[in-house]
Formats: sequence, C-alpha cells, structure tokens
Amino acid sequence: MQYIVKLIWLPVLALIYISVLNTISSSEGFNLPIRSYIIKSGSMEPVVMTGDLILINTQLFQIQRGDIVTFKDPKDRIVTHRISKIIDASGTIQIFTKGDNNQTADPFVIRPDQIIGSYLYRVPKLGFLLVYFSQPEGSITLVLVVLALIFVPELMKDKKIVKLK
Repeated sequence: MQYIVKLIWLPVLALIYISVLNTISSSEGFNLPIRSYIIKSGSMEPVVMTGDLILINTQLFQIQRGDIVTFKDPKDRIVTHRISKIIDASGTIQIFTKGDNNQTADPFVIRPDQIIGSYLYRVPKLGFLLVYFSQPEGSITLVLVVLALIFVPELMKDKKIVKLK
C-alpha cells in the first residue's frame, strides 16, 4: 500500500510544481529566460497541438523566416505562429506570421519588440491538465487526492493494528 501511495505522490507533486512554474513563467512580472504557454488553438498543428505546453526562449535570439515565435498581436493576445516573411524597409523591420494549419497569413504585421520568445520544446497535452487543475473543480479534485494520499495510509495503519489484536 505504501508503495502505491508513493507512486501516486510523485505525479501529484510534479503536477503541482509544474502548475506553479507555469503560472509564474507566463506572468508579465517575471523576466525568466524560459517561459511556458499553453496552446489553446489548432493553428500550429501538426507541429504544436492544442493542449500542448510549450517552452520558449526569451533571451537574446535571432529570428529568421521559418522560426516559430510567441508574440503579442495588435489585440494584446499571446500567439504562437511561424515567421513567413521578414522585411527590412528603411530601418523598420516588419515581421509577417502564419499558423501552419491556417489557410492565410495573419492579418497584421508585428515588430521585433512584440516577440516574447522563440519556440524551444513542447510537452504534449500537459496544458489540458494544467487548465483543468487551474479551474475550481480541478483544484477541488487535486485537494481531495492530496488529502486521500495523506489520510488513507494512516487509516490503513489503524486497520492493521486492529487486525493484529
């Protein structure tokens, strides 16, 4: 029984840890070298899937055509798309982007200062779990699992003591 509890504790603690890190790293107030974001649309499929957690490099990086970048669009939404074209018109750099799964390019142009970072890695489907556990019902589920992991072994110990007598 203790082995099973230990086996369950590790993923639960890892999930809590990743949730906290994701919240901190995707916040504006923290200037971390690597940030994480949850992909909420299928615009970059099949490279990056809906529900994936992506890691991006926010440090100095060079951008070029074909790179996947995360940026703020003109409506201040965070978007992850591929650079389709870069134009340097008399000192003003214009960056055109497009989702791999979209038929047309994005209807706006971005500047280098709008780019948050460049794509490094993805953790498939982890974003779904993080979104679930950030909602009230997910938080309640997580608390109940943690409480069960704490109290069930204690109850089992008491049961063994009673059986031994």
